[in-house]
Amino acid sequence: MPFAIGFLTVEGWEKAISPDYDVFVAPIKETRMRPTGYEQRDYYTVLSQPVDDEIDYVRVWTGSETFLAGEPLDKERAVQKGAEVAWDLIIEWLKEKGHTWHEAVVGIPKDIEPFTGTAGFLTYNRRNKTWFRNANDSGISDPFYEA
Repeated sequence: MPFAIGFLTVEGWEKAISPDYDVFVAPIKETRMRPTGYEQRDYYTVLSQPVDDEIDYVRVWTGSETFLAGEPLDKERAVQKGAEVAWDLIIEWLKEKGHTWHEAVVGIPKDIEPFTGTAGFLTYNRRNKTWFRNANDSGISDPFYEA
């Protein structure tokens, strides 16, 4: 049975992985029903590297959307678009770091609850519901930051 190690940050994950193995990265959408009848969709980008019986991974939250009767409350779908921007920025970062990557997800056993981390080089703008890359990769982590 594989041993999964979830990292707090993409940067911490990147320090732990081996440059000799490829990286797998995938945009993930998780849907759950709220007791109120609303549907909650959470968007993540999952980065992982399996080596032997170990899977090093980080799952980065990139947005949450609310639906009622199958229709998004945000008709412009700004959150989904923001999650797509985060995906592009993470892929850009992987390329800059020289990692060989594939769009795929590595399955983690069902009895393991995936851990959610962050990417210090990204900042979320709540007003515009999108992400941007910090110019110096300093990792502004304030989710209320207004650019």
